[in-house]
Parts: sequence; structure tokens; C-alpha cells
Amino acid sequence: MNFLETIISTPLGYVMEFCYMIVRSFPLALFIFTILTRLLLFPLNIKQQRSMVKSSAMQGKVKEIQQKYASDKQRQTEELQKLYAEEKMNPLSGCLPLLIQLPIMYGLFFVIYKPLTYILHVPQEIIDRAVAALSNVPANSMYAQIDVVGQYDAIVKQVPELANYGVQNMDMNLFGIINLGETPSFNNPSWLWLIPIASVVFQILQVFVMNFFNKRNGMPVTKSFLMIIVMPLIFFFFAFSVPGGVGFYWACGSLVAILQTCVTSTIYSPGRINARNEFRLAKGRLNKEKQIKDGRVHE
Repeated sequence: MNFLETIISTPLGYVMEFCYMIVRSFPLALFIFTILTRLLLFPLNIKQQRSMVKSSAMQGKVKEIQQKYASDKQRQTEELQKLYAEEKMNPLSGCLPLLIQLPIMYGLFFVIYKPLTYILHVPQEIIDRAVAALSNVPANSMYAQIDVVGQYDAIVKQVPELANYGVQNMDMNLFGIINLGETPSFNNPSWLWLIPIASVVFQILQVFVMNFFNKRNGMPVTKSFLMIIVMPLIFFFFAFSVPGGVGFYWACGSLVAILQTCVTSTIYSPGRINARNEFRLAKGRLNKEKQIKDGRVHE
């Protein structure tokens, strides 16, 4: 194990173990894990929504600067940076939730490939003996631990200690037909193809749902071919190079994100945010007027 794998996959493995011990189903545990990670990221999603509302309100000033300094790109950049600083606005803040997802997917990759290590916490010495007992599987195979789970009945006779860690109860199959420990292959059509397909469908649907609420709230809609088609297709091909569980996590994450978009776009709509801001400003003015009247603050 390398250092990066260990520091990221170990805590994720304990979270997966917690989920697995509750439901005793690997796919369901992975779905719960997805919900937990999305809930942890929810404050960032709220911040992202507020940032989008603020960015939308600033577009008039942004266009004014772009037109005023159209022939001087350096001055234009300086003025835009000044505007963002005055408005306390970071134009890249919307990317943060996506960037945080990347290390989670990296760690989850190894959690799924090595369930004995990260979820069941089987000692490495026992894992090595179990892998050595595998039939027709190279010892350095990425699927070695998944194969140990699949060939448990035969291997436990040679490595009886496996029974002490609940390996016999681990089932990585979704609906009994999709093994989330396996990697989809273009050369081998199977039910596993449903995972990459679901990933693409939910990501595209997420963009359309976001555009629906943005249009309703008077905010810019996403028309970029890159965001609507290219990005989902990139993850589609990516899902054919990782275990089905990683694609399942991303598909479930997109589904949960759709629900979060409905919530944040309704509760934190421009109208409501502006109304709350106006209320706070009005309350501040009233408090100041009261302090002036009481003689505590000089005009």
C-alpha cells in the first residue's frame, strides 16, 4: 500500500464498515455511504448556490467592466479582480464540491478492490495466505481480495481464520446480478453496463434540473456542450476502467445531487436570499437609529 492510498482509503474504509455493519449489504452500504458524503458536502453546496446567486447579481457590473476595458485585457482582469474582492466573491468557489469528490473516488477505488483490508480489517498475513490459496488467480491481481470473497467456501478450508472476520457474509452483488467488485468491459456486454449508463443519465438529468431551477429563478443556464455532454461521457468511459462500485457511487451521488439541487434552488433562491439580505440591512439600520436615539452612537 502506498502512503496516499492508506491515508485516504483507511478512514473511508471505516465509514464503509460502519454502513456495512448496519445493513449487511455491500450495495446498500455503498448507497448509505454516498448519502453520508453528500450530507457532509451539503454546506458547500449551499455556499455554492449562494455564490451562484451573487455571481448572477454581479453580471451587470462584470459586463460593464468588460465593455469599458475591452481593448485593455490586463486592466480588465485587474478591475474584475478588484470587483470580486470588494464583493467578497471567489469565482472558483463553485468548483470546490467537485474537487473534494476526486479524493473520495480515489480512496473508494481501493476500498472496493480491497474489502478485506479496508472494510473487514483482516490482518495482512491472513490475506496473503488466502490470496496464495486462490485458484487460477495471480497473487498480484487487483481482484485478488474480491476473488477471495467469491471463492470463500473453497479457501476457508485452507485459511480457517477468514471465518472470524465475516468474509462469508460479504455479498457485493447488486440485485443479485451485478457484481460491484468487477470492472465493466466494452468487450463483455453484461448487466454491469447499467452502472456507466446510469451514471451518464443521472449526470445529464442533473444539468437539466439545475437549468430548470436557474431559468425559473432568473439565473444563467448551462448551455455548454462540455458540461451537458462531454463531462458525462468522460465519466462514462471512466466507469469502464474502475470497479462497478465506483461508478455506482457516482451514479447514486448524481441522483442525490438532483434532490439537493431541488432543495437548495428552492430555499436559497435569489428572491429569498435578497429578501433575507434586505431584512438584515433594514434591521441593522433600525438598530443604528435606536442607538443614535439613545445617544450611544454619534451620527
